[in-house]
Amino acid sequence: MKRTLLVSLALTFVTLFICVIPAYAHDPLFLSSEQSDPKLGPYLPDGTISFAIYGEFLAEGETRGFQVNFQEGDFFQLDLLIPALVPEENLMDDQLPFIEVVDPNGTKETLLPSIRTRFDEPFTNTSYYTLIRKQGSAMGGIYDVTIVARHAARFTAAIGTREQFGTPVERAGNQPSTFSETEQRIEEWYGEAGSALPEGTPLQEEDGETPQSYNRVIWFFVLIGLAAGPVILIIRRLRSSNSKEEE
Repeated sequence: MKRTLLVSLALTFVTLFICVIPAYAHDPLFLSSEQSDPKLGPYLPDGTISFAIYGEFLAEGETRGFQVNFQEGDFFQLDLLIPALVPEENLMDDQLPFIEVVDPNGTKETLLPSIRTRFDEPFTNTSYYTLIRKQGSAMGGIYDVTIVARHAARFTAAIGTREQFGTPVERAGNQPSTFSETEQRIEEWYGEAGSALPEGTPLQEEDGETPQSYNRVIWFFVLIGLAAGPVILIIRRLRSSNSKEEE
């Protein structure tokens, strides 16, 4: 009985370790230029689940949109971020993107950038500035969210706080199907801003192994270390229990 329990605990720790790797961040989605309206963009079935919605504007006046469903009284959190990179971090306040939100009753609210707080994501070694954060209690129903460009720029809209990787999303478009593909898409979005750079701005050259790759290796071994400790302890107890039974 005791041995079965210890084996079950060991398997639980291994499973948790495997699951924790893809759960480090919001579930990612990537908006295309065709998804200019909320009804054309992704439909998120549960607004409490955390999603990171990546996009890029090539010119002022462009829009990207998505819809999100909430139950009455759900916690509502919506953020707008830009990468902490050139050209986005050099934009003036009146050049930054903003958000328009239409609630289930049809009331429209415009959210303008009011903060510029740096956020460093350690696993991928990417950094952002949070420009907008709206929190509150949600109405029941579907919200329309539109991000509006005032300059060429990359952006990320983050919705929800509950980590749940792999939630099915309608109208998601050409989304990555594996964790490695997702990671590659984020790196491409973060590292390739050529289309959004003003003329004459030099692009940084990549030289050898990227900091993102190096940092992921470090975090991978940290996670292994955290998971290995309890597993080693369980194995020792199993051996000790077996030795006592043999005696």
